[in-house]
Amino acid sequence: MPIRMIGMYPLLFIMTAMITLAGCRGGNDSGGQPLLVTVEGVSAGNLSKVTVVMGDRNGAMLASGMPDAGGKITFANTPVDATITAALSCLRTGATTTDYNLAVQYDVNGSVVLYLPNNCDFYVFPIPSGPPAPSPGVVTINVTNKLGGVTQNEILNKPPFAAGTLLTRYTMTVDTYDLQTDGKLSIIVVGKDDFGGLIGYGAVLDQTFTDGMSVDITVDQPMSFVHYQFTNLPATANFLCSGILQSRTDKNSAYYLSACNGQSSPPSSATVDVPYIPALGDRFNYSVNLSLYPGTGARYGSGQYLAFPGPAGSAPSDQSFDFGQALTAPWDLAMSGTDTATPAFSWSGVDPTATDFNVWASLRLPSGESLYLSPGQLSLARTSITFPELPDSLAEFRPVGVDLFGVNTSASGGAMYKSSNAWWYSSI
Repeated sequence: MPIRMIGMYPLLFIMTAMITLAGCRGGNDSGGQPLLVTVEGVSAGNLSKVTVVMGDRNGAMLASGMPDAGGKITFANTPVDATITAALSCLRTGATTTDYNLAVQYDVNGSVVLYLPNNCDFYVFPIPSGPPAPSPGVVTINVTNKLGGVTQNEILNKPPFAAGTLLTRYTMTVDTYDLQTDGKLSIIVVGKDDFGGLIGYGAVLDQTFTDGMSVDITVDQPMSFVHYQFTNLPATANFLCSGILQSRTDKNSAYYLSACNGQSSPPSSATVDVPYIPALGDRFNYSVNLSLYPGTGARYGSGQYLAFPGPAGSAPSDQSFDFGQALTAPWDLAMSGTDTATPAFSWSGVDPTATDFNVWASLRLPSGESLYLSPGQLSLARTSITFPELPDSLAEFRPVGVDLFGVNTSASGGAMYKSSNAWWYSSI
């Protein structure tokens, strides 16, 4: 479902889109017992290129081998809380850079499945030298701004323009995903002030699209607002972004509007006005993102997120958010051995009420490519992991540096979705 977004809001959570489940933990104590590892996601032809490594709880290598034609390998005399790693590199047909695929699961105490993306089975088609495939066509949008204070515009159908762009006429290429499920086109233009605050909008909805058509949109409708009431705001937070996702379920489209405060501290008032467009949508999702950025030059931060869907209706309503219900953000992120092949990552403060807990890191390899480490679910009792020791046959997977490191927690169930995160990035 296409989602149109406007406004500034933190993008730190875009890294969780890189997290894939690396495997499933078994529940049996396998200390000293054989352990079956199954590698999935790779074709039979590439299974012969996979190496599986068994290590102890801290990743120190104990044994390695290759899976059989069914993707299975058994290790004998496995330790309690073993670390299991599977790795595969390849240069796909048509590619110019090597793909590095790594799956790691910590605290393994029974049969485990590791999933490796089947990138190595894909053919990379060369980029065509000719023009791109044609879109359904173009539409010319004639914009008239009639509200005072508007110094820039944004068309919700497309990514934001450069700051300060005040539109009078714009020719928009229409992509297939711009059209609604009924085949029609809706275009919404908003007006903002110098600071990106929403002032008003104009719209044409449910138009029969023809290539080369023109529409006239007058930005003359003031924005409507609901009120978000906050309690238990952390005193250290200095960025608050509140939003509404308006969905038109019968058209299979959605639009996100937000109000963000990036001052040195949260708003002095515990109430924030959040913009929305009247008569646009019948489903509403309410959310707020609260973040801590320590200041210029800092290389770490943290955040808390709360969201819940409202009932179907003709308009959104005022909402209350209690940050006393939010998941505590992890803290004390630290690293050691970042110039070695086995960097270690540590943290504190994982909320015990979290139902999901992930650690991720972006590592630099000797080739200059990046490797994303995402070991899947970890025990809430864990406060550190070490990148697993690898045999010489996997030397290309040994990191030479760390660019990013983060800890994410979430809890779903009930009416509210909660998450928190903490992150660190290299100064390089």
